Amino acid sequence: MLSTNLFRPLTPPSNAFLLYLLPEDEDLCANPSPSWPHLQIAYDILLRLIISTDAKTLRDLVNQSFILSLLGLFNSEDPRERESLKNAFHQIYLKFTFHRSFMREAMNDVFLHFIFEIDQKHCGIGE
Repeated sequence: MLSTNLFRPLTPPSNAFLLYLLPEDEDLCANPSPSWPHLQIAYDILLRLIISTDAKTLRDLVNQSFILSLLGLFNSEDPRERESLKNAFHQIYLKFTFHRSFMREAMNDVFLHFIFEIDQKHCGIGE
């Protein structure tokens, strides 16, 4: 259920930014996701599931393809989604010690791909 709701094709980064101020931290947000209320529930369920369930129980569900799909979502333009992803990714890193080396390598691959192969901006990587 979580994979179906979270892993979706992201819209391509927009060149014309629709800027507005977020009330809680006054950050500028480019092109916020209109489906955020639905996604927020899915991210909350994912986070609660990771925190409250034993790692051995979720071992078959939180696998390498799941982790790679989560990393791909960091390119979302909505900072609220990236913040929820960060929290979930941190909890997975803490709880699933057997995936730590793979997670570090996957993050390294994303950074190297951004540095050497991409000419466009990546929304989840700061300047």
